[in-house]
Amino acid sequence: MQKNIFITGCSSGLGLALTQLYLKKSYKVYGTARRMPKITDKNFIFERCDLKDTKSISQTLSSFIQKENKWECVYLNAGILGKVDFLDKLSLNDFEEVMNVNVYSNKVLLDIFSNLEVKTIIATSSGASINALLGWSSYCMSKTSLNMLMALYALENKESKVLALAPGIVDTDIRASILKLDDEKFPSVKIIKNSLAFSKEEAAFKFDQVLQNANKYESGSFLDVREI
Repeated sequence: MQKNIFITGCSSGLGLALTQLYLKKSYKVYGTARRMPKITDKNFIFERCDLKDTKSISQTLSSFIQKENKWECVYLNAGILGKVDFLDKLSLNDFEEVMNVNVYSNKVLLDIFSNLEVKTIIATSSGASINALLGWSSYCMSKTSLNMLMALYALENKESKVLALAPGIVDTDIRASILKLDDEKFPSVKIIKNSLAFSKEEAAFKFDQVLQNANKYESGSFLDVREI
């Protein structure tokens, strides 16, 4: 029987690489993003959705998701870096935008999936969720919150394996935007500049390895692909 995968942020970066990987494996891939990727595979089903608009998610994606009763994996991958600056330079609106995409949208999606059979849920977290990085406050807070959201859903959904997974440094548009920042003002930029970055395809492969071996990990846990 063909397996079903759901991926947010499927139009670029890690999300696109995951989409391409599972299509090659002949999975049926349901993807959502703000823009449609250039994929013509018959096993790719797309629905446009802006996850910043949390009030529209359920209306836009409920029937889309409920086309299937059984899901091999739900990848909650979409995320944004947000504005990088000192805390007193950031407004609550700046925080809200990042939290909407990185946390609250996932809460809405998980509620839609709650009445369906989902084997594994993997949320794309970050090393920044457990390390305070100067200037990255909204991103760090959102990923820390995402880790806890996954831990809480794991407690309430014993039939699913729920994981928060950090991919390490990946060569994506987010990394490219970080490299343009002032590394004297924000020292973490130097670390990223001097660190080996995984390709999007390498990161997708590592995520799939975790999925294939999900039974090894405690549901609700935070994992970093660089440490497993």
